[in-house]
Amino acid sequence: MRHSLGTIAWRGLKGRRRDTAMMLCVLAAVFALLTAVLCYQQSGNRAMEVQRQELYGAWQLARYDLTAADADAFVQQTAPAAVGRAAQYAALVNDKDLAFGALGTVDEGYLACGQLQLLSGRLPGTAGEAALTTSVLDSIGASYELGQTVTLQAVHGDDAPVLLQFTLCGVLPSYDAYWAVGSNLPVDALVTADSLPQSWDSKIQLLCCYAGAVPLAPYIDGSQDPTWVRNTYAYPEADLTRSGSWAFMGGCALLTLCAVLVLCTLQLRRREQSLVTLRMIGAGKTALVALCLWEAVFLLLFCLPIGSLLGVGLCAATLAVQGHVRYLSLPWGQLALAWATGTGAVLLGFLLIRDLPMMQVKALMPDWGQVKAMMRFSIVMLSASATSMVMSYNETFIVGQMLKNEELLAEYRVAANILSISLFLLEALLVFILPYFIQHIGDCKWIWNSYKKLFAINGVVMTLFHLGLFLFAKLYLYIFAGPEYMGAAPLVRMFLIASWIQAVFRGLSGNILAVTGEEKFNLKINIILADLPTMKKAFSGTGFTHKKGVIVHAVIDIAAVKILGIYGAAIALIVVYLLSGLIMNLHLRNICNSQTGEIEHDEN
Repeated sequence: MRHSLGTIAWRGLKGRRRDTAMMLCVLAAVFALLTAVLCYQQSGNRAMEVQRQELYGAWQLARYDLTAADADAFVQQTAPAAVGRAAQYAALVNDKDLAFGALGTVDEGYLACGQLQLLSGRLPGTAGEAALTTSVLDSIGASYELGQTVTLQAVHGDDAPVLLQFTLCGVLPSYDAYWAVGSNLPVDALVTADSLPQSWDSKIQLLCCYAGAVPLAPYIDGSQDPTWVRNTYAYPEADLTRSGSWAFMGGCALLTLCAVLVLCTLQLRRREQSLVTLRMIGAGKTALVALCLWEAVFLLLFCLPIGSLLGVGLCAATLAVQGHVRYLSLPWGQLALAWATGTGAVLLGFLLIRDLPMMQVKALMPDWGQVKAMMRFSIVMLSASATSMVMSYNETFIVGQMLKNEELLAEYRVAANILSISLFLLEALLVFILPYFIQHIGDCKWIWNSYKKLFAINGVVMTLFHLGLFLFAKLYLYIFAGPEYMGAAPLVRMFLIASWIQAVFRGLSGNILAVTGEEKFNLKINIILADLPTMKKAFSGTGFTHKKGVIVHAVIDIAAVKILGIYGAAIALIVVYLLSGLIMNLHLRNICNSQTGEIEHDEN
């Protein structure tokens, strides 16, 4: 029986070429979006990791103030994959005896672990030559011109300061100002040992890179040994993207489930006669569900590899435009989970068909005009959902490009994760209520009355939920982000306001608009592009006028971030959500009331 149902499903898909092509396009687009975003995120993380190592060094652990014997013992005990060694002979001080650098020698491993490259010149090779960082040159008031004589005031141990003169042979970037060094002074004035007094002894500094676990710093008198420094700048312990990845995959799974439900419901209407025929010859509901599952399996066999390849190609093209194609990488673990999640959502969507009233109702066969309307409806709905989801990624890009501050960007990404909570709750609600609204397509009076009740219930629940999160924003950050991000509490509260507007005013009305046949209006609002006829129709009778179309969200976001900084992004999101939510609700009211009034007029 299963084999015969599989044959029937395959022949049915071949016979319904246009419907099958539409399903393939929709599902391939879902898997392409999943693959592209995850690959882009992984590649972006890789690019950021390389850039952090170039700026903060590739070393993972630094040791300071060691004797030569202690340094050799530490290297032998911890067995680093790569190690760099520097000998510090003296500290550099200014006229007020304040230390600002260290004088010494370094080996090739130190330069390699520190990712250090000369800005100009060369390393010192003979006595009397020195290569200095830009920060040291700025501190002594010298220029970056090679060949000049520079005077350094050095202090060895407890001795009195000594003036030393060197010929500048090379200029290094100011890594001493970027590295995580704690209270230690890295060697940033490079000389040869024979340029220094023979009576001076040295302290050893080590830069270590490990293939496995990094040794933990010991504690002395209840505090961590200051001579052990981990490179937390280049290797941050908190993974800020993991929660975003899980939220994105969950959201795509819910969107896939909704899209499959709508598409399958509309297609079953057209196939009602053939399904009734199968029931008449003895096929039960279980057999029909199995038939649909066979169709889902065949669709997945085609759309999963095609969509994944398209996603990888889209990611590669995006990275190529940015000049980062060399960082392209595939997160196989996340991709496998995302593909499994999308596949499960598709299969679950087909399984839920058995509980839809459509399986019990004998509908008339739609004509070709209705079929084309169904196709347009499905594609527009998926496009609207996709444009709404990528809004947060556009904001992250704008904030990163305009502020160019990794710490502010990290706080923004942590705070923006709060938006995914209301999205999950809203999508879970829509999964169950949309089938009931679909049953009443065209009955605007029922839609408007039911929407008002649903709006009130949803508003109360979402208000209480968001109010609790608003009051306990710091506790949320402490649990899910860590104490280092407690300063992002005001930004989290601002995003909670945007989340509340999205959950109460915007998300619900946007999906209900599709039931009234206004899916194109919903798409226009989601891409934040308002044109003259649409705005006039939405605000007819309200006194509002709109002169020309503008990309509201992009303009407001860029202007707000430029004026208000990172808080401007949240304010822009609040404004856009509030504006689009107001437009959607007014438009839904006007549509329902106008069509209800026409029906009552015809009856009279």
